[in-house]
Amino acid sequence: MRRVAVGTLRIAAEQIVDRPHLRISDLTTDLARGRLDALALDDDPRAAVRKVFDLSYNALPPMTARAFRLLGLHPGVTISTPAAAAVTGMSAEAVRPVLGALADVHLIAEVGRDRFQFHDLIREYAVETARAHESSELLEERIRHLLGWYLHTADLSRFVIYPQTGASRFEHHDAEPDPLIFGTRDDALDWHRQEQTNLVSVLQYAVDHGHHRIAALLPNCLSIPNILNAQWATNVELATAGLTSARRLGDEQIMLIALSSLTESLVQAGRLDKALPLLFEELSLARRRGARREMATAHHEIGLVLHKQDLLDRAADHFLIALPLYRELDIPRGEAIMLAELGEIAWKRGRFEEARDHLHRSLAICRESGNSWNEALFLRLSSQMSLDQGHLDEAVEHLERSATTYAELDDLYETACTLRMLGDVLGRRGDHDRAARVLGEALAIFDSIHAPEADELRAAIAGPPSAP
Repeated sequence: MRRVAVGTLRIAAEQIVDRPHLRISDLTTDLARGRLDALALDDDPRAAVRKVFDLSYNALPPMTARAFRLLGLHPGVTISTPAAAAVTGMSAEAVRPVLGALADVHLIAEVGRDRFQFHDLIREYAVETARAHESSELLEERIRHLLGWYLHTADLSRFVIYPQTGASRFEHHDAEPDPLIFGTRDDALDWHRQEQTNLVSVLQYAVDHGHHRIAALLPNCLSIPNILNAQWATNVELATAGLTSARRLGDEQIMLIALSSLTESLVQAGRLDKALPLLFEELSLARRRGARREMATAHHEIGLVLHKQDLLDRAADHFLIALPLYRELDIPRGEAIMLAELGEIAWKRGRFEEARDHLHRSLAICRESGNSWNEALFLRLSSQMSLDQGHLDEAVEHLERSATTYAELDDLYETACTLRMLGDVLGRRGDHDRAARVLGEALAIFDSIHAPEADELRAAIAGPPSAP
């Protein structure tokens, strides 16, 4: 890369000196538009950037040169060894030394373990070379395989991160490269952290280039990792793009998946007015297709919106429709959530025994099915009921268990929300020193994920301004 960079800078400097009317911004605009020849010198055409790249490229063995060309097709910022294998059609074992060879001659840079990156101009050169040497059919096939590999891997990852989701895996083409297999939940979350920017680029590429099935399904696989960090707006943006592709595709089953992804994201983001008409569209489509799982999900989400709007009777009606559907479909997560929602509504109506019964059944289902995530949520709901009855010690115990569980699940946002509740209850109990420490922990987490609650909590910790 050093030889390329020095040559590029020399050529750019000479052009500006020889043509004083040319601004640096003009030259960078040309480069940004992909005009590699912008750096050619009239008296020294060999010094053009393209010629500099040619020197390195032409010295590559044929297999390495072909891999270099195909790697340029990857739409993301960085490329991992498994993704490189998917786009080149090589095995991970075979592509690894090829990547090392390309890094040795500075055509790519190694930026981490098994992770590489192109300079922008070299990526452009790789793509142009690929178009010159490979058929359009082959390039389309390699891109399709790469996008399919990302979708398949992301699809598998969501069941490792949250096995109790109640969703079904997608169908994948046998011809696609083998996806990554994750041994642990941490492995799957690490992959999402490393590939987060690339996954967004893959989705955008799929939308822009007509790979609408992949674009419609991918947001469904990305929502849970974003939820852990309170990336509500990101989920809405991704799911909106997915629904656009689903509508273009015209497949009703995929439309249901895309609608569900977007409506759930909108509800989580608090955009209830926009969510509700889409939810009724989802419910109507699910009824027409006789899709009972999707009917349950739509009633579930409609109920959540109505509950948030304090329309308790209407919310309960939808929960009572979803509850037997979830039982029939053997989806414990859905059954537990419906019971908890009905319990909260019963509590608000003053029917305390009914509320406790619903919540205890909900917690039992979570523990039986190993759904720690929902158990943490329902423990937090239990704490609120304990507070309403003046049982502060019991509320603290529920919140401590909830916060610990959320932390073990790497759900930073819910951990911080629960710690904030715990700090408030500790303060009410008179344990002010511990309350201050717990609220400080919550604030640190909110700050780390740039959650809007950070400023509000910071102001609350600081207290009201002193009187002049």
